[in-house]
Amino acid sequence: MHSPVTMMEGAVERMETIRRCADLSVRRGCGFAGLGIFCMVVGLSFDPFVAAKSGAILCSLMAMTLALMAGRATARPYRRTEVFIMLDRKTGLPDEVAQRLVGEALRDSLFQHAELAALVALGLWIVAGVAWAVG
Repeated sequence: MHSPVTMMEGAVERMETIRRCADLSVRRGCGFAGLGIFCMVVGLSFDPFVAAKSGAILCSLMAMTLALMAGRATARPYRRTEVFIMLDRKTGLPDEVAQRLVGEALRDSLFQHAELAALVALGLWIVAGVAWAVG
């Protein structure tokens, strides 16, 4: 028989594993999107205004997409997420609890990355404004 403390430690460990997997999943997607945005900006670097404006638009779209995905994360079936695959298709939790934990972990990670993308977009909008004023 496990003591309540041991059971609580196991639950905390599972929650942290779910959070790490959710964060890794979101970072992987953002990394691919960021690579595409970076390539676009570098390809347009002959015109700093167009490059900065394109980067700002694309980062804004990425931030909005992440925010929309975060809004729907808790309703998405957890068994259809990359997080569930990363957990080797087992959580060791009842379905209702796993749905809530995976959904909340994804939502939090998506919102966090949406904020970061919005800050990068804001910086690029400022750079585009300066490039427009100078050019």
